[in-house]
Amino acid sequence: MFFMTRLLGRTLKNFSLFSSLDTSQLQTIASFFTREIYEANSYVININDNIDRLYFVESGSIQIYATSKSDVGQSLFNIYAGDIYPLQELFGSSPFKTIAKAIEPTTVLTISMKDFESIMQHYPSLNMHIISMMQREINAYKNLIFQKVL
Repeated sequence: MFFMTRLLGRTLKNFSLFSSLDTSQLQTIASFFTREIYEANSYVININDNIDRLYFVESGSIQIYATSKSDVGQSLFNIYAGDIYPLQELFGSSPFKTIAKAIEPTTVLTISMKDFESIMQHYPSLNMHIISMMQREINAYKNLIFQKVL
């Protein structure tokens, strides 16, 4: 178990969110994560899933689709190694309105929202980084909207 926690700690260092933390802090945080592997074309998040965790993409890529009750709709964007999804769920839980589907074999690290919130309380420096990441995500959504309108 200790070996796996050490490996996960090293992996977490690759995410910009955790890049300022030292080895001891990373190993502590790593104990809250679980590694999951998805085959190409498998669903990571399906419509109306109750999202209770964050997904940190370790390797591979995931396509995010907008959905309706009748079908998988338009592709919105892709996320890649180093990305975290869905950050917006940190600010309120709701039935998921998008689908996340692995484009290729993909490995993600998952952590429950509750555990992640505890980590953010214990390491307040992460909060500013999350706000910055959310600002970039909001700007990306705005760009998508403008592309659809124009």
